[in-house]
Amino acid sequence: MNLTSLTFALGIAALVALTGWFIDWGAGRPGGWSPRKRRIARVISVLATIAVGGFVYQTDAKLRGTTLFEVAGPWEENGARIWPVEVEHPGVEHTLMIYPFTRGFDSAERPVTLRARLGEKGGAVLIDQTFIHGTTRRSGKNSSALTWVDVTHSFTPTRAGTHELIVESVDGALPVNLHLRIADPEKRDGKRAPGY
Repeated sequence: MNLTSLTFALGIAALVALTGWFIDWGAGRPGGWSPRKRRIARVISVLATIAVGGFVYQTDAKLRGTTLFEVAGPWEENGARIWPVEVEHPGVEHTLMIYPFTRGFDSAERPVTLRARLGEKGGAVLIDQTFIHGTTRRSGKNSSALTWVDVTHSFTPTRAGTHELIVESVDGALPVNLHLRIADPEKRDGKRAPGY
């Protein structure tokens, strides 16, 4: 059992339970619902709490478990450097996600072009491709800032062992932050980057 996934699921479930309690409290005020309707609302609230907690746990645990490699943070720490990636399951299609992103008041002013190279250490190249990351409005009700669009690329390693990943800027435009993740669908004990 993954403790991080469990803690996250319990937190979300607690929010759902608190919402149910608040509805029940409001319904019990003078002129509110009958005792029967309140009991039904409590049962629905408990079932919703269990369902949401279970769904969040399963989703987070699956994503966490299949993570072969992941880093996220400022470009200065993650961009234009060689990352060693230990491939465990050759012959299985893996997925590389490249996501330049912004946080807080930072905004993506224009598209960035990044080149990703992934290959066996001193051997065959699996990915050597240039990706253009266009800008998009950040999600959220009051968000006005722009961020970049993520790109996903599939590849199938032929050998287990150390591979090297590098992501560098082609056009000189540097994203504020960079999130890289490689997923291996057969992996079950992966670790997410801090904060994810």
